[in-house]
Amino acid sequence: LDKHYGSDITESQVLVVHCDPHVNPQTMIDHARLLIEQRAQAHRASSSGSAVRRCAFVVHLPPSQRLRQYSVTFQPGWAFFFLDEVREDVCTAILPGGVSP
Repeated sequence: LDKHYGSDITESQVLVVHCDPHVNPQTMIDHARLLIEQRAQAHRASSSGSAVRRCAFVVHLPPSQRLRQYSVTFQPGWAFFFLDEVREDVCTAILPGGVSP
């Protein structure tokens, strides 16, 4: 956090935090989010005109047929996006002229 919010880099940055609720309890993930919120608020208050700092939590949930032990709390300042699964597209084809779909 110190490196992400404490630097004077003029370019925008994104901090990505990978989480697995089976390894890290939800209380630990929520605590990490609280620490980031506090640092982000302090950074916004102390730096005017500096580059934007963003944070993304990637929470790896098991497939729907297994028990999920993570609940999302919708708080202001956070956006939530859900992906069911990510697969390679095996039906991708190149159209004549080199334009892909």
